[in-house]
Amino acid sequence: MKKKLLVLISLIMILAGSFAFAGTQLVSAETDDTPPVSVTPTAVIFTDPTCGNSGYFTVPTIEGVVYKTEKPHRGVVTGVNNVAAGVTVVVEAHARQGYTINEGVQKEWRWTFKTQDCLIDPAGSVVFTAPTCSQSGYYTLADITGIIYHVGNAVVAPGKYTVQTGTTVTITATADNGYFLTPGVPSAWTYTFTALNNCVTTVASTTKPTTLPLTSGDPTIANVTMLSAISAVIAVIGVGARSLLVKRF
Repeated sequence: MKKKLLVLISLIMILAGSFAFAGTQLVSAETDDTPPVSVTPTAVIFTDPTCGNSGYFTVPTIEGVVYKTEKPHRGVVTGVNNVAAGVTVVVEAHARQGYTINEGVQKEWRWTFKTQDCLIDPAGSVVFTAPTCSQSGYYTLADITGIIYHVGNAVVAPGKYTVQTGTTVTITATADNGYFLTPGVPSAWTYTFTALNNCVTTVASTTKPTTLPLTSGDPTIANVTMLSAISAVIAVIGVGARSLLVKRF
C-alpha cells in the first residue's frame, strides 16, 4: 500500500510539472508582443537565352525574405539559376519568421524564356583548292560561330591547311552547344588532292660549252686559210702603194 502511494505521488508531481512548463510557455508567448519587421522584396532578374548560352534568373539577397519557385518545381531558390529555352518560371517572395512583407508591393514574378533561332548553314564553310604544278593543294575552314570542324577524329580550328599531294581528307561539321545545323544541308565532305601528270620540270644546265679542235678536213680551216691569203695580198698592195707615193713626192 505504501509503495502504491509513492507511485501515485510521483505521477501527480510529473503531471504538475508538465502543466507548469506549458503554462510558462503560454505566458511567454502571450507576453512576446514585439512587432514584425516590415520588408520589401527586390525583383527577380530574368535573362533570356542566346545562341550558345542558357537562360537564367538571378535571385537577390534581402534580409527577412525567402524566394521560392512554384514553376517548374517547388523549392527555395538563391543566386543564379539556369533555365532551358521555352520554360516558364514563377518565383514568389515570402517573409521569414519575425518579418512581414509590406502591403501593395510585388511578391511574384513570372517569366517564359524565349526560344532562339540558332540554325547555322554549313554550305560554303569548307573550300578545297587542288594542287598545281607550282604549289601544294590545301583546304580552308571558314570561321563561323557555332560550327565545330572534325578532320578524322580530331577537332581542328578554322584556317588554311596545306595537304600533301595524293592525300584524301574527310571533314565533318557539327553544331556547338545551343546551335543547330540547317536540316538537309551537307555537313561532311571528302576530297582527294590528286597529283598532276602534265607538269614539265626544267633543269638549268651548269655545263660550259665545249670548243672542239679544228681538223685538216674541216671546211672551216679552208675558209680561214682563204681569208688569211686575201688579207696578206691586201697588205702587200697597201705597202706598194705607199712606196710609190713616197718616191713621187
